[in-house]
Amino acid sequence: MFFTRCCALSLLKTPSSLLAGWGSLLLFTTDREVALKTEDINLLGLEHPNIQSWLDKFSNLPAEARAVVASSEVQESGLLTIWQVVIQAAGGQVNQRIAHLGITPNGERSAQLERLGRNLLSLHASETPKINAERITSLVNVTTTEMLRRDLSHVGVLTQEAFFSKRLIGLIEVEAKQSHRRGVNALI
Repeated sequence: MFFTRCCALSLLKTPSSLLAGWGSLLLFTTDREVALKTEDINLLGLEHPNIQSWLDKFSNLPAEARAVVASSEVQESGLLTIWQVVIQAAGGQVNQRIAHLGITPNGERSAQLERLGRNLLSLHASETPKINAERITSLVNVTTTEMLRRDLSHVGVLTQEAFFSKRLIGLIEVEAKQSHRRGVNALI
């Protein structure tokens, strides 16, 4: 289902060539106890060799293959950016995470767009970008760095001795789609 939906969103232009050489089916769990007890079930995490391989493979795709334009039943349009973040703390401790940042075209953070990161399959394919390429580049290269820094500091993983690196995994330009009901209410 997810693979089919990704293809429909044009995230994967040539699925068979992208998936070539990935080998057999892997089973994952987020439950450490289950992974330890069952030999053919892997613990899902960013450190897993297959997950690292997939992240490397997809993050090295050209930018246009990692970006999509979509519409959703949200109140505001903007960008949903998905980042792989690596924090290196004093003493060599390394912390990896995936971060979603929602940004309006004005450069303001949007929690509503960020929540879409939990439900990507609710997005609908859209054809025409509304934000020009220069603005997207500015938002991604300048605005998100400070947003990520504040967010990581706020949750306590980025101390003054630590530093972080970020890698853009995906970018979704989200267009607010007016529902039929909202349009009717606007006429009343």
